[in-house]
Amino acid sequence: MRHAHFYLKLNPEELLEYYQGHKKYVRVRAYEGYSLQFRADHLRQWVKPYGINAEFRISFGDNNKFAGLTLYRDYGSNAQEGQVQSGTKQALPKRQGQAVSSGPNQRPRGFKTSI
Repeated sequence: MRHAHFYLKLNPEELLEYYQGHKKYVRVRAYEGYSLQFRADHLRQWVKPYGINAEFRISFGDNNKFAGLTLYRDYGSNAQEGQVQSGTKQALPKRQGQAVSSGPNQRPRGFKTSI
């Protein structure tokens, strides 16, 4: 099973487009350097009144089929920039030769694949 990590911020108005059926898929750029697309339905359990402002780990298996989504950090609506809210599950893993972003406004550096 393979994994990728990404940051996602959607306000309530943007989420409404997904739930009204105007959009079905969320497209994100993973820290690993490639683009991912998955159904918006997978985000329902993490929707808050302020929308979504968090880092996730997505898992995919054979033929790159979606296998699961895990919340790593929830930055919340009132969280200080770069400060982690309580109740998060675990820290993002460090990869050899790659710098993994630790905050919502930091760009990942040192990826070997082109973006």
